[in-house]
Amino acid sequence: MSVLDYTQPPAEPRPTADASSDSGTGGGYGTWRRASWTENTRIGIRDENGNLVGPVYKDGAIEGVTYTRGSVFRPRARVRPDLPLRPDTRTIYRLRDTTPSPAADGTGTSTS
Repeated sequence: MSVLDYTQPPAEPRPTADASSDSGTGGGYGTWRRASWTENTRIGIRDENGNLVGPVYKDGAIEGVTYTRGSVFRPRARVRPDLPLRPDTRTIYRLRDTTPSPAADGTGTSTS
């Protein structure tokens, strides 16, 4: 048997944290979550009325009967939308307007 000679360090008061770095506050700014694909995700099978036919997880979940597996797209989303964005946040991308412009001849089809 080994005996450890241990003396506890002296108790010092813990440094106080400022209000913006408290756990759970996130610094007072919101941010964006990156869009991504999740692979091999359980997807519940639905009937003709849109109701799940059975559980997706836990007891009674049977692959191919109550759920299938597939890829799911998780779109870009705001994290803490109740807080303002950080002032130095840059726009990473912006979606273009993809609606076709009407043709000059009025037919609705573009020739260019």
